[in-house]
Amino acid sequence: MIFYEGPSQLDGSDIVGIITTNSRNIKTGPVLQSWILNATKPPTEENSDLGICGNCPIKSACYVTKFQAPLNVYKTYKKGGYKQLNKRRLRNQILRLGAYGDPAAIPVSVWKDLTKYTVEHIGYTHQWKTCDPEFKTLCQASTESIALTKEAHKLGWKTFRIKDQTEEIQKNEVLCLNESKGYTCQQCGLCNGTKANITITVHGAKYKINNFKLTQTKNTIGATNGNN
Repeated sequence: MIFYEGPSQLDGSDIVGIITTNSRNIKTGPVLQSWILNATKPPTEENSDLGICGNCPIKSACYVTKFQAPLNVYKTYKKGGYKQLNKRRLRNQILRLGAYGDPAAIPVSVWKDLTKYTVEHIGYTHQWKTCDPEFKTLCQASTESIALTKEAHKLGWKTFRIKDQTEEIQKNEVLCLNESKGYTCQQCGLCNGTKANITITVHGAKYKINNFKLTQTKNTIGATNGNN
């Protein structure tokens, strides 16, 4: 179901927002998944993510495999396989803002309208320094260090911090309930921007974990040199 076609709020490029049902995602459970895609370029094409992921610092460690679900959604869209959204389909559902792509690429007013119909929503944004502040009521600020997490807190955000295996959970954080208790996002619902500060241990393919650690190191060096 198509819920948005228009300019990216990140760079003005043409993007599309699509909601799919019947998710088989083991971590989230069967919640509605929203996909934010470049409307003219497949997600596997170089730089096709500029308008949907912006300046995300961990693209090289992203958990999303572009040639799988995002590419399939894009191909179906280009074939005319999706209808315009009937908002009644959202009732009594949980909506995930951004199964692929950053929610801040789409106007916050669009998301606020959608979440009037859903029973709950979950989401994260890496654009928390620059996006519309109203996203604080919809998304967690996605962070990769304690320093960034503290900065986001000062700006009024609830956070979702990715940590490496050696880092401790902070006193004001809750370990992701999928990691600690095996709950799905459908069962939990804490990542809605207003309930709690969450942390999760980086996971996935080994090379992505290594890329995440490299990103952490670069950010630390940049902050030390005054470049962040």
